[in-house]
Amino acid sequence: LEEEVGGEGEVEALLADCAGAVEAAKGHVIVTLKSEGGAKAFFVRLADSDLGSNTKGSPPDQIEDRKWVNKSFAALGGCVKAVTDRARVVPVRDSVLTRVLREALREGANV
Repeated sequence: LEEEVGGEGEVEALLADCAGAVEAAKGHVIVTLKSEGGAKAFFVRLADSDLGSNTKGSPPDQIEDRKWVNKSFAALGGCVKAVTDRARVVPVRDSVLTRVLREALREGANV
């Protein structure tokens, strides 16, 4: 979803809509704000990897969701480590989450 907002009231309404979407989401949520000057800010809400206290008796789809979330956490951790270690290569292709955040994880980004 990409939306352009002008006035302060429009920004508040959009943020309220985003907050509702974040509460309803069972996966990761990423909101990107772009200024007129070209600066970008990424706000990321990561899904809860503890989708239940244990795996016994959990529905199969919940177990698969947990695996997906944990895989993306591991990939994000690898990217953050690479950026902070100033590695030549940041492994952004390891998950959908890190691919979407590729621009924020580039060299020189504030992580």
